[in-house]
Amino acid sequence: MLKYVVIMALLCSTVSARELIRYPYWQMVSDIAASIESASPRPRTVSDAGARKEITYPFENLRHLRATDVLRAAKEGAHVARLQAALGKTAEEIEALVTQNVAIALEYLPMLIRRDEDIEAIALLMAKRDEDATLRMYLLKNSAPGFAAPSFLSISLPEIIDTHEAPYIKWVVHAATHPSEKPEVQRLALEIAYDRLLRSYTDVLQQDPAVRAYLDSEDACLATLMREDVLELSQETHLATRQIRTRFHDFARDIAGHIAEGSVRDETVKALTREILEDMRDAIHGINTHQIDTYLAGQRFTAPAFPTRPPVPRADPESMSERLDELFLQADPEQMEIPFPF
Repeated sequence: MLKYVVIMALLCSTVSARELIRYPYWQMVSDIAASIESASPRPRTVSDAGARKEITYPFENLRHLRATDVLRAAKEGAHVARLQAALGKTAEEIEALVTQNVAIALEYLPMLIRRDEDIEAIALLMAKRDEDATLRMYLLKNSAPGFAAPSFLSISLPEIIDTHEAPYIKWVVHAATHPSEKPEVQRLALEIAYDRLLRSYTDVLQQDPAVRAYLDSEDACLATLMREDVLELSQETHLATRQIRTRFHDFARDIAGHIAEGSVRDETVKALTREILEDMRDAIHGINTHQIDTYLAGQRFTAPAFPTRPPVPRADPESMSERLDELFLQADPEQMEIPFPF
């Protein structure tokens, strides 16, 4: 028994000592987060004359970081938590610790997003199948409204993504459609991608004057507007909804492989795919129901032969690691000096 205790103590001390060397970003960000939590509240004064000028606030340390720094910290924090399995912790305890470390590392991520490349790095981390699944799902949930508990991250990150959505959408759809994706990640990506389409559709409808007037009435039902032609909409609304319907059709085509004849995808992914396609067919006015029914039958849909818009560039999974490493290594000239507070 004594020998076991000694071995465990040595292992604990070894892991702790190595954290400073092998996991510098996690150590840096966790120290900053701890100092923010322990900081005394800012004194209340009626004027600047009564304020204590010598007080410093550790929250200011965040301004030296880049978005990629906290993404690295989240990866390292998840790895550090996984090491606790050697100490005999249960799988549930490990998952809780991974989530805790990831949450600490990413809570202030929105403050550090300054470039489109930062959004791309976030989206790539969500989509890379060899990254920690708990980390990926945490990012996915906090990247879309309504999928995570309210926090600074879950409120601010979706707002920022809305203004830089192109790389985000590409990689979320990649996770939602890739045949080798983990089922739990794929189900979440499917829900988020479809929810984003629905929100885009309803946002366009609600901008129409006739729709706004209708919604002010007692018997208003937005779901009815989405599936039936009950109002005379403006030309601009017709054009915008037609463009979004094209995105619905593209998404349906991309996910149809999950339920195609001979598919060996996870049964829960198949069930969710059917649910999405059926909802799309029944809820969206003007959708090509024949196309959706063809997918639901497990068959391939062949579109009529007429000129169409160029296909949307698909994500290249083989370049994911190289691109993410490149984004991590890019240095912002104004952020070159990153002080480590330990």
